[in-house]
Amino acid sequence: MESNSTINPEQPATSPAPAAAPAAVISIEADVSPSLLNTCQNRSLITVLQEADALDHDSAFGDDASDASSRTSLSSGIARYRVENGRRYHAYKEGNYLLPNDDAEQDRLDLHHHIFNLIAEGKLFFAPIENPSRVLDAGTGTGIWAMDFAEVPPNLEFEVDDMEDVWRHKPFSFIHLRSLAGSLKDWPRLISQAYENLEPGGWIEVVDFELYCRDQRDPDAEAPGVPHLKDAKYINMWVAGLHEAADKISRTFRSPERCKGWMEDVGFEKVVEQRIKVPSAPWAKNRRQKEIGLYQQQNMLDASSSYGAAHFTRVLGWTSEEFEMLSASVKRELKDRTLQVYSNLYVIYGRKPGKQDGQTSGDEEGEG
Repeated sequence: MESNSTINPEQPATSPAPAAAPAAVISIEADVSPSLLNTCQNRSLITVLQEADALDHDSAFGDDASDASSRTSLSSGIARYRVENGRRYHAYKEGNYLLPNDDAEQDRLDLHHHIFNLIAEGKLFFAPIENPSRVLDAGTGTGIWAMDFAEVPPNLEFEVDDMEDVWRHKPFSFIHLRSLAGSLKDWPRLISQAYENLEPGGWIEVVDFELYCRDQRDPDAEAPGVPHLKDAKYINMWVAGLHEAADKISRTFRSPERCKGWMEDVGFEKVVEQRIKVPSAPWAKNRRQKEIGLYQQQNMLDASSSYGAAHFTRVLGWTSEEFEMLSASVKRELKDRTLQVYSNLYVIYGRKPGKQDGQTSGDEEGEG
């Protein structure tokens, strides 16, 4: 077990780039763009990265008629959607996933991917993996991470499934989970399923922002407990309401700070937690951090309406007009140049025991 670590914005974590000969990928998604599947997406598309030649001969889920029927039913379900508060939402297992899946949200997710790339200096992962043969990107969003990782289309396969159901996969060498806070009901079970569906020596990585805003000027910004912005009461109200609503529907936003413990509880070893300070506006003096802050500010402005419309109106009982007024006030505070707001990005990764330290996941037993 390894201790926690915090990364300063000027010193981002580095990681090896994907191998020159890319693995194959499968993706499970919570929100996939209509252009990707020509349909409104449900909350669980699976992106599995597997060996390219295997895609022609095998399914990640097997060939059972029951599985095929289940996937057909699920696929038909994602074509249904609802329009509410001026945003489009999927209707599959309605109420489980409270973020929209319209074009504006798809654009925000792609912007978020760009921000992740800037933070990690172009790297797609932090875990020390080498030459993975099968990769699962669960909750693939628009599929942009999986497409970047796979590098070439034959290596990428998208599957539609509910990631909170029982997984029926061949083992993976790497499982990637990003931006899933607030989406899942049972994180420990998901982490346990990931453990069971990894090869010995395989890695899991969880990447997610905390749902808190902190002020760089506040000497107590990193003090234990819930952070409170002294000069941004509407941001405080927005964040508090999101946590309250998420807790009421048992889909916590507090998963990033708990993932390390959940991984260790199920048996992962070499678990590392990194916290990266990310500015929410272009207030930093460092040129690179200022650029990240500029993009993150736009992401936050967009998120101030996508993160909350359903939470506040469906769960907390607000009217659409009340939430629109709050969202407008949050936007004003996010643009306040006197504030130095930031949030911590959590990166947590760990390894499933079983192979010698000198043998990487994806290598055949006995190779050398």
